[in-house]
Amino acid sequence: MHVPQFSSRQFAKGSIAILATIVLMRLLTLPFPDLVDSTEGRYGSVAKIMLDRNDWITPWINLRGVEVPYNGKPPLHFWLMQISYLLFGYTSFAARLPGVLSGIGIGVLLGFAGRVRLGITAGYTAAIIFASSTIAFFLAGAALLDTTLTLGTTMSIVGFLLAEKRRGPGSLQVSNVWGYVAFVGAGIGMLVKGPLAVVLPGLIVVPWMVILRYTTGKWPKQFAALPWIAGTLLFLVVAMPWYILAELKTPGFLEYFFISENFGRFFKKEYGDVYGSGHRQPFGAAWLMMIPALVPWSVMLLFWFAARYKQVFSKSSVQKIVVDPDLLFGVLWATCCPFLLLGARQYTGTYIMPSIPGFAFLGAVLWARFVEPDEGALRFSYKLTRGLTVLLAAVTFTGAIIGVTMYGTPGALAACVIAVAFLYVASLYVNRAQTSPIKEIGRLAVCTVMTYALASVAWNNHISNNRSSRRVLELVASLSKPDAQIRVGFPVYFPFSSTFYGPLHQSPSLTIVNLEDPQIPNADVDVLVVRNRNEKELLGIDPTLSDKKLAEIGQWNVYRGTGKGLK
Repeated sequence: MHVPQFSSRQFAKGSIAILATIVLMRLLTLPFPDLVDSTEGRYGSVAKIMLDRNDWITPWINLRGVEVPYNGKPPLHFWLMQISYLLFGYTSFAARLPGVLSGIGIGVLLGFAGRVRLGITAGYTAAIIFASSTIAFFLAGAALLDTTLTLGTTMSIVGFLLAEKRRGPGSLQVSNVWGYVAFVGAGIGMLVKGPLAVVLPGLIVVPWMVILRYTTGKWPKQFAALPWIAGTLLFLVVAMPWYILAELKTPGFLEYFFISENFGRFFKKEYGDVYGSGHRQPFGAAWLMMIPALVPWSVMLLFWFAARYKQVFSKSSVQKIVVDPDLLFGVLWATCCPFLLLGARQYTGTYIMPSIPGFAFLGAVLWARFVEPDEGALRFSYKLTRGLTVLLAAVTFTGAIIGVTMYGTPGALAACVIAVAFLYVASLYVNRAQTSPIKEIGRLAVCTVMTYALASVAWNNHISNNRSSRRVLELVASLSKPDAQIRVGFPVYFPFSSTFYGPLHQSPSLTIVNLEDPQIPNADVDVLVVRNRNEKELLGIDPTLSDKKLAEIGQWNVYRGTGKGLK
């Protein structure tokens, strides 16, 4: 395969088009599916309750039917959701929009850092790798705070890396303002999730400086270039006022937040989480989570390692990492979360998100150092991208068939998905003789993101029916008298999304009630809604309900209660 010459300008134009396409697809798919329980439903309702109460200091949560202060997270992401609600209303689009904007910010930071340290093509490569990775695409379109936290940590990390006064490629002048950006980013992270925003950059920066000090005999210039005093004051100005106000308004917040939420999960299996149940993970699970999180680029990297394992796993490779500041920085950034989570007892897969920009930066370094200058490596990478495109087409085709046969995907939509899978293969033959790196990278990135977008739409019905409460609440409304005041009881399992969607119903008006086991037989509710997996338990508590089943949708079963509000 001949590898023609390409210019940085062509690469930049193509990259901008690819990134714009990815952002557009993410925006178009934001409404799908409904807010998913439990986390999306929880955060969506926390921001809604804060706005309803006009409270911009204390996050609130509907816990077991009672609104109580939510001391588990700081409010910055909830503030962004509140602003989005004010602009676009109480919709899943509005709840998820802050994540997209945070993702765009991360991509811009990565692109600039890559351009300054490695060159234009590497900068755009980093942005594309990040934007088209599985976890980045989906979390950027979720009502979760992980992407906003990652924006804060990325600001800190990139700000530190660029704090060194230097001139970038061409006439690009790097301002010393980046040192202040590092501290502002830490403050933003503190307002999103707490001290983790300081710990994660520290896990990268401190080992990086120590290793370079050992190998070169000098501390990196960034250490002296950082505005330590002014930056620390700036960090305190950004982060500390809210923590003081929160403790004054809700005494005991600081103790619970710092001791239980941030340190307890690393040392105890049961650390006192009062807002939900933790997710226990096997030792080292975060390392395995990185593989699906970084598809398709993790698969490409694994194939590369397999084909060149003698070069990759050699002493010379370790030496190259240690003596190359950018390569070392990328390795530390990409692995900081898996290393930190080695000691954690409970966490979810989303906790690895702050390492994803690091992997993208590492990919850009590998591109600049080992692929772009080597025609043989370029040819090999082209073969990998083409092979992965064919594999992606097969996965897309199979997913469409599974969706139709098992999960209720409409046939017309499945036909469109299958047609797109064939287009992936057909794209391999378009301008085959005029290939270039940006065409090969762009094809794989766009095809991957297209699959994610199609999956969001094609699996919308299944996820919305089974992992959210909006549709079952609409079903309850259709069974009720017009203008009635309907009390909806959720026994055994309480979906947080119901406190988001339920109050939005006006006619009939829906009031959401959480029922404890002793309350169920005599509950003053019009309907009881229970999941399939909990239905047997419910009927064991109140056998009289066995003849009162009204309807079902997805995993939800609707039973008649003691009220008179139904038709």
